[in-house]
Amino acid sequence: MPTYRACLGGALLAAALPAGVAEAQYQSPFHCKPPMGQQMFEIAANNMGMKYRQEPTPANRQTMCNSYRRVVDVYQKAVKYCRDSDCDEDAFKDICARREDKLAEWRQKHQTACGRGAR
Repeated sequence: MPTYRACLGGALLAAALPAGVAEAQYQSPFHCKPPMGQQMFEIAANNMGMKYRQEPTPANRQTMCNSYRRVVDVYQKAVKYCRDSDCDEDAFKDICARREDKLAEWRQKHQTACGRGAR
């Protein structure tokens, strides 16, 4: 339940600002933050690839292909996030361009290792 002070503060803010001004001034703390964490998925997929090369069993191949597909999915989400963002900082754009390169790289890697049906 909100406290009296919180309710009063919200009421004063709503009364003091015209409609839409408070919303327009708020900026998400994630604005212009690039997508991160894809490298963890890459490490796991590379480990699965190494295990498959050491022990080329059908189960290890399936696990490797699932890991590769997961990396592709993670990079697809990162690229979508970048495209949907309205950030125009150069550093953000550079990182997003690298994510697109990584997506292409992992799509090719997945296609090569796992066959034609790989997306």
